[in-house]
Amino acid sequence: MPRLFFAFGFAFILGLGCGSLVSELDRIQQKASATSAVPTFAPAPDAYYSAQNVTLAASPAGTLICYSVNGADPACSDGSCTTGLAYSTAVATASTAGASVQTTIRAVACEKGARSSAVSTATYTIDRTAPVLLSSNPASAATGASPCGSSVFLNGGCTAAITLVFNKRMDTTQTQTLTLDVHDGTSFVNATVSLSSAIWSATNMTNDTLVLTPSWLLFPENAEVRYTLPAAGLRDMGGTVIAAGIQRTFTTATLGVSYPVSDTGVSTCYNATVAQACPVGGFPDQDGNLANTPNARSFTGPNAHVTHTADYTTLDNVTGLTWKSCIEGLSGSLCGLGTNTTLSWYNALNQCAAMNTANAGAGYAGRTNWRLPTNVEMETLPDYSLFSPAYPVAHFPATNSQYYWSLTAMVNLPTDIFTQYGASGLTSPGVGDKTSAFRMRCVSPGTVARVASFTDNNDGTITDLNTDLMWTKCSMNNSGTGTLQTHTSGCTNLAGGSRTWTQALNDCKNLALAGKSWRLPNKNELKSIVDKSVTNPTVRAAYFPNTTASSYWTSSTFANNTANAWVVQFSNGGTLDATKSGVSNFVRCVANRF
Repeated sequence: MPRLFFAFGFAFILGLGCGSLVSELDRIQQKASATSAVPTFAPAPDAYYSAQNVTLAASPAGTLICYSVNGADPACSDGSCTTGLAYSTAVATASTAGASVQTTIRAVACEKGARSSAVSTATYTIDRTAPVLLSSNPASAATGASPCGSSVFLNGGCTAAITLVFNKRMDTTQTQTLTLDVHDGTSFVNATVSLSSAIWSATNMTNDTLVLTPSWLLFPENAEVRYTLPAAGLRDMGGTVIAAGIQRTFTTATLGVSYPVSDTGVSTCYNATVAQACPVGGFPDQDGNLANTPNARSFTGPNAHVTHTADYTTLDNVTGLTWKSCIEGLSGSLCGLGTNTTLSWYNALNQCAAMNTANAGAGYAGRTNWRLPTNVEMETLPDYSLFSPAYPVAHFPATNSQYYWSLTAMVNLPTDIFTQYGASGLTSPGVGDKTSAFRMRCVSPGTVARVASFTDNNDGTITDLNTDLMWTKCSMNNSGTGTLQTHTSGCTNLAGGSRTWTQALNDCKNLALAGKSWRLPNKNELKSIVDKSVTNPTVRAAYFPNTTASSYWTSSTFANNTANAWVVQFSNGGTLDATKSGVSNFVRCVANRF
């Protein structure tokens, strides 16, 4: 038997061949010297907001894995773990409510017949601390904030937004409830605003930034606003809720935009009291003598929407603003249906916002950016050749000659909202408080508006790049000779002088400066340099230094009393009429840029 066995074995070896024998021996030797593949972890090591069950795997399937969570390196020998635990089910990470806890898993793979792998390490941070608000825009207690809520102003407009950045990935499925309050000078009053949208995005990480858009579309100008968000809607991906609800306040400035300036509509010339044929000797370059200055007025409408045929709008072709043709409460092509509605200022804000959800969400006349107009926007409507009402009724039928709300409060006086008197077009703050019942007309912005832009020409003139008007940097002095204060002195070498309307017209006409033909500005022109984000005076002091916080003449005669002319009050930005002969007011001159 031994000989037979030997012969059989020898024959077997011979049958393999020398090459095959060497290959088999190499395979056995390589297997004995191979190293097992390192284990893998799922999910990947990272920071999480809830406990994780970590699965371990190694190739090939069925390979023994030894692991530890106590800081020691695991090891194995002869198919068993000599240090650590044999993996069989998912490893649970540590998790403690209100704390951030780390779990480090170390693992080796032990494939049979091969050496164990190197130790593989994975660290998991389970953060169950409450989310923290890192920043907000507008910032808490900010002053001079844009009514947009940010500095972004594109395509003629912007949309109010509150932006909140958290330190964690947040749960985007939670419902947000925004409360907005506006200060009335004594306390905050809830304005019952609705939330237009709440959108999560990434700043430092996925879903850490919440952008809230209120239905108003703009925050009120020169107003102290408070917003509140309950804690329940603010939780991270692990379900941990923020420690407390968020409440912040900020104070807005004005939007600070400029529109092309339309002619006032005044086409008749006057002396100190009554109408005269143009031109009038001694009363040069008055408003009525300069037609379509600086731009011709142009409105289109009322037009019915092609789909929502009961919705009528009027377009201002100069400013690009689209207006609801009828004041609130009225409807129809001639605004002959319904009843005039008067509302508090708070309700007026929301009434315009409600137009954006009309027609099953398509918006009134198919537009979804309706809001209460700013004072600057509202002042583009009147035709100052008219009285009671001072609106072109062909384009705005059945307009009532009463007071209308704007979006603008007087800076530092939150109780005083700028209103417009429909009979004359006069604008002023403080006619009534925010609970007064006034009328309203809603506006839908276009793309024409631009951020106000002035440049100092260093020759005593200032150019408004948006309106293409040039201005005297300084007011007229008090010599009565039609000369200016010296601009290189900051307009402080002489006291600003006041003069009658006739003197004002002639002083600007006779002014020799920068080779331009100067004139007394009409009402719309002078209003274009008013800045209601400041007061006493309401003008940009960097460009118009030493402006007197008082009334400045315009070249526009007051329609209801032609012995009076319009003045602009640079104390608060409002307008009044003043007698041409018996009152002296201050003067700044204007010229066309080109």
